[in-house]
Amino acid sequence: MKIYNKFFYDYINLDPEMGSYIGERKYDKYYTISISQEYRDNYSNLCKEYLYELSKQKYQTTDDIYIKVFKYFLELEQQGSEYEDYLIPLEPSDNKILNFIELSLGESYLPLKTLKNYKNMIIQYQGFEKWINVALQNMRIGIKKKYILSKLQCKIVIKQINNVLTNKRYMPNISNIPISIKNEYLQAIDKYFVNNIKLIQTFIKNEYLPHCLDEGGLSFLPNGKKEYQYLINYYTTLNNFTPEKIHKLGLDEVKRITEELNNVKNKFNYEGNLKQFNDYMVNNPNNYYKTSTEIINAFEKIRTVINKTIMPKYFNLKINYEYDIKSIPSYLSHYSTTAYYMMAPHDNSRKGTLYLDSNNIKSFPIYEIKTLSLHEGNPGHHFQLTYSIDKKIPKLFLYIMDSTAYVEGWGLYCESFINKDDYFNEYGRLNYEMIRAVRLVIDTGIHYYGWSYQKAYDYYEKHCISYKKETHNEILRYIQSPGQAISYKIGEIFIKNLRDEYLKKNNDIKAFHKDFLKDGALPLCFM
Repeated sequence: MKIYNKFFYDYINLDPEMGSYIGERKYDKYYTISISQEYRDNYSNLCKEYLYELSKQKYQTTDDIYIKVFKYFLELEQQGSEYEDYLIPLEPSDNKILNFIELSLGESYLPLKTLKNYKNMIIQYQGFEKWINVALQNMRIGIKKKYILSKLQCKIVIKQINNVLTNKRYMPNISNIPISIKNEYLQAIDKYFVNNIKLIQTFIKNEYLPHCLDEGGLSFLPNGKKEYQYLINYYTTLNNFTPEKIHKLGLDEVKRITEELNNVKNKFNYEGNLKQFNDYMVNNPNNYYKTSTEIINAFEKIRTVINKTIMPKYFNLKINYEYDIKSIPSYLSHYSTTAYYMMAPHDNSRKGTLYLDSNNIKSFPIYEIKTLSLHEGNPGHHFQLTYSIDKKIPKLFLYIMDSTAYVEGWGLYCESFINKDDYFNEYGRLNYEMIRAVRLVIDTGIHYYGWSYQKAYDYYEKHCISYKKETHNEILRYIQSPGQAISYKIGEIFIKNLRDEYLKKNNDIKAFHKDFLKDGALPLCFM
């Protein structure tokens, strides 16, 4: 067995939640508490053990690209172990309580159909109680170290928990619970879930909130700027970017895209300025579907069009499975992104799925549907990830190692397959590209230059077409996940430069795409 495959199975024994996610059903009754000291120590020791193995002579001269990437990954993980993000275990855009509800209702990767499934879920509830206890300990340490949420973020978390309790969103369909286990199951929900979220709710309101910071972001946390540089390296998988360089790149990209948007506006023969044109497009009722069903149907139709037109033009590759299109669960939609893709497990027992916040009609103007479909579906995330599964790319590099700049850069790159002469859809593409450029400015603004929430919000509103809820959620996302949002534009620019160099020597775009995708999502420094 290859050393990285061996590591993968050692890893999922440590993190059985990942085992369940990829379809290894024997792990379904285990809940991972990755914020615990025990987990962090065990993971650090595991990385050190494998780094020691990789230091042996037989690995120094190998041509196996995955050996080299594996070593890179382990070294990056070890560098990150000195930072203390585990002290903030609950955040608005990644609320473990809401995520657990999705899991416990059988709406995520854990099945909930058989008696065994329900018995496993009771053990999951017990694991969740342990997670809550560790989260409380960590948050108390965070108070002492001043490694804590902002007041704005904390108040949102409180509101989220209140909504869970008030609306009882955690309650399953009682008629589906096997009779032999029904009483035990309902008691487990009360004992391990409800009682514990009430406990953490009281703690956050009374003990945590009074200590929270006025603003959120790494620039306000201990050792924050050093951690931010680490996260820039982690998410870009390149070592030649500083916050200052990314900020300037973002400003330049915003300027360029604004000029392109003005050019598109002129093609509509619109005489007003760009802001007036944006308002016209946003407020035109003809640019929207009327129902959630129409939105889902539109994405299904555009998927068919893309598969018949764009895919054969740019690719000579095939994948074995198409993706599903579903609405985001209602209890997640208010704090979720507009759309996201969940990849399939390695055995394709569950299809890759595009989730849409389809109840928010204004989130899906017709001119943006094609761009979003290209990014999330084919030839974007679904195609790239499913092709990797079909090619049997080692599981470590599919499910654990984070090559965000490759994956998200590819998704953004795929948006460029829209014909520029199709100026209705080109307008939607440029709106999305503007968001990715603005992210470079705001992410560095918050985490390096100390921007306030309001300054970030105002900058986003100035340059992006968005509704208050969407802008609010975007800014919260940037505060919560330092560095992640910059990976889209950095990755896209890298891929386009790589493509241009490739085509100078071999003028075959299909060959470039095949070559780029052949080894799966690698760190860009290995491309």
